[in-house]
Amino acid sequence: LVSERRGASAVKCPHSDAMADKSETNRHCRRFSYTLIKFLLFFYSCIFWLIGGFVLAIGIYAEVERQRYKTLEGMFLAPAIILILLGIVMFIVSLVGVLGALRDNLALLNAFMYTLTVCLILELLGG
Repeated sequence: LVSERRGASAVKCPHSDAMADKSETNRHCRRFSYTLIKFLLFFYSCIFWLIGGFVLAIGIYAEVERQRYKTLEGMFLAPAIILILLGIVMFIVSLVGVLGALRDNLALLNAFMYTLTVCLILELLGG
């Protein structure tokens, strides 16, 4: 009985190598997909991080120019403040996305996702 068990375990299944190759290929594809998605999220977040910084810089420049020319106070006030606030929000939200993608931090990635969802809903409601 013991020799039969040894003989049975020594017999190699002809499909075991094919299954191992398929499993290895599947694992490689999943790893490549994960890396690609991580890179795309990082790239997307970096682009919006730079845009947020640019919008913030334009808002600050507009506010400085408004301070220089006090005669345009009523007309020039709202756009400068809106640009500054929008730039700050974009900069912070995108920074959270960049850090979440780099560190594989699910809490940061969830915060990034929920913030983008809220922004999308607000934009759709606002028209």
